[in-house]
Amino acid sequence: FTKSNNLASEGNAAYNSAMQMYLSDLMAWNTAIDYQLDAEVAKMKGNEEEAKIYEDKMHYFMQQNSSQILSDAMDQMDDSMSSPFEVEGMTDKYFEESNNLIAQSQELLEEGKRDNRNGDAYNLVNVIYSVVLFLLGIVGVFKNLPNRVVVLFIAIAGVVLATIYMFTIPLPTGFNILSFFGMA
Repeated sequence: FTKSNNLASEGNAAYNSAMQMYLSDLMAWNTAIDYQLDAEVAKMKGNEEEAKIYEDKMHYFMQQNSSQILSDAMDQMDDSMSSPFEVEGMTDKYFEESNNLIAQSQELLEEGKRDNRNGDAYNLVNVIYSVVLFLLGIVGVFKNLPNRVVVLFIAIAGVVLATIYMFTIPLPTGFNILSFFGMA
C-alpha cells in the first residue's frame, strides 16, 4: 500500500507538472499568435521593418518559451489547423508520464489488496488453531468419555480443515522461505 501511495503521489506531481507545462505552452502559443497578428497588421500598413521585428519576436519567444511537445505539434500542423493543440494526441503527450505512474500505482494497490485478503485468511487460520488449542485444553475436564471424544473429534477436524485451508492461501507477494534462513 505504501509503494502504491508513493507512486500515486509521484503520478499526481507529474500530472501537476504536465498541466503547468500545458498551460505554459498554451499561453506561449497565444502570445505568439498576438505577435503574428501584429506582424500581419504591420504588413498591411506597408511597414515591413516592423513586421520583421514582430516575426523575429515571435520566433525567439517560441524558441525560448515552448516545450518540445509544442514544437513537435507545430511541425505536424497542416493548413486546416489553426492551433497545434488540434494535432491528434498532442495534449495526451503532456500526461503520458503521470498516467504511467498512476497505472503502476493502481497495479501495486491491487497487489496490496490481494496480499491483505490473504493476510486476513491467515489470521482466520490462526483463530481456528487457537480454538483447537482451547478445545484440546478443556478435553480433560470432561468426565464422560463420549463428551471427550466429541470435543477431541471437533479439535482434530479443526486442525485438519485449518491446515488444508492454510495450504490453499497464496503466499504474500515477494515472499521467499529462504529469507528466514539468511539464504536470499
